[in-house]
Amino acid sequence: MSRIENNDLTPPAGYTDASMQLLQSSTLLFLRAAVILGQNVAKRVILSRKNQALLNVFGDIAALEDFIFISTFSPLCYITTRVAQTAGEVPFDPKKIGIVYRTGLLFSAGLAIITGMLCLTAPLIYRTAKQPASVINSSGSYFRIAFFGYLFDLIRLTEVRMLVGLSRLTPPLVVETAECALDVFLTYVFVMKLNMGLNGSALAYTMSSAIALVSCTLYLLLKSDFWQYELFRFSKGVAECQKLVSKGLHIGCSATVEYAAQFLVTFYYGLSGTTALLGMQAASVCSLAISQPIYAISEAGSVKTANYFERKNPAYHLLGNTTLAFSVAYALFCGATINYFINSFASLFINQDNFSTEYFQIVVSFIRIQTGIELLNSVKTASASVLAACNETGFSFSVSVAFIFFLNSLLATLSQFAFKQGPVPTYTTQLTGFMLSAMAVGAAWHQHAKEPRNPFARGFQKVNAYLNALWEKAPTMQLESPRHLELTSAV
Repeated sequence: MSRIENNDLTPPAGYTDASMQLLQSSTLLFLRAAVILGQNVAKRVILSRKNQALLNVFGDIAALEDFIFISTFSPLCYITTRVAQTAGEVPFDPKKIGIVYRTGLLFSAGLAIITGMLCLTAPLIYRTAKQPASVINSSGSYFRIAFFGYLFDLIRLTEVRMLVGLSRLTPPLVVETAECALDVFLTYVFVMKLNMGLNGSALAYTMSSAIALVSCTLYLLLKSDFWQYELFRFSKGVAECQKLVSKGLHIGCSATVEYAAQFLVTFYYGLSGTTALLGMQAASVCSLAISQPIYAISEAGSVKTANYFERKNPAYHLLGNTTLAFSVAYALFCGATINYFINSFASLFINQDNFSTEYFQIVVSFIRIQTGIELLNSVKTASASVLAACNETGFSFSVSVAFIFFLNSLLATLSQFAFKQGPVPTYTTQLTGFMLSAMAVGAAWHQHAKEPRNPFARGFQKVNAYLNALWEKAPTMQLESPRHLELTSAV
């Protein structure tokens, strides 16, 4: 049983001790992120080796798939924070962990409905966006198959988030590694050997996610350490729904509006030709290479911060600052490495023998821009995660809506249609919103738990408190709806 589950927490004595605690917690999460990154790269390489046109189509389809992952999977992140907060309570009641878990399952059921709607309307979305016929024709069957994979993963990720919140990090890593390896293997068989195209990639994902869900659920059922939480006693009802849904929706909506702007830009590139889509694919993989480990660091920092915040221990601020420093340092290191080997990295997505130097340089430019975006995003991601551990989520969402969604979408639209700029200048405009959001959320964390020293800082905290108060009230109205009562009684 872990130290957190024993409710025995030792506050760090300084930044060195905080760094060691964060490294210990984030190592396995970092490896898990590396496994997911390897899966994404391997699947794209398989598609590109089979047919370059197949990868181009997948580039457009992956835009909506990534939107599904972000909009419906990211709200589950707050389960980790809530479990960590519950584990830090004094006295500790293990049955509350089960309550949070069951609430998460109810939440994932609602997210599955949203996922299904997006999958069913995928061809209409691409047709409305005037995407190529090959993308429209492939999207229907692809998302019908992949929907079941999304459903299985929503349930499994609920279990994984609970395990991470309890600092049980090895089982998620083992399950994730097995799922990713199986997914890549089946993708190779279905695409390269059986010539199933994109449908083969979707089927490989669905089959591997189903096996991963069964494995993770059996682990929770058979491992005696988890019996104290009464995870599967659904007859007892679900509590804490308001807090979990409220904070989870803040996180999910924040990630969704960020990607919505990216989704819009991807559609613009679909109008610009093949090279822009290849550049977007390269930027997407670059983003995964940097952002996934940062998410791992931020998640580990969020767990530690939540443990001590629940006890009102000032160590939470120390751990939050350490999390931010680690995230920025990794983004700087990874971005510098990618830029140093940028030609080799770009060659994974575009063959210099088949495309001109100009097209190759467009892909290189996309990668360079993405490393800048990820550096800015490392500040925002880490700051937002530790703020969420302190129950502050509304401000981060509002900043994402204002700067990344509205401002970046406006700048991209003006660049594409008003000023008739190419894909590279259009993508460069995205740096503006990410820079402003990083500054705002970073400043919010800097001011958290500190006495404001000037009128601007006091006003900043008042706005933050007001926005959070508004978001706290919104879910209450939803929870009283007949539909919510129907879902709750069904569980």
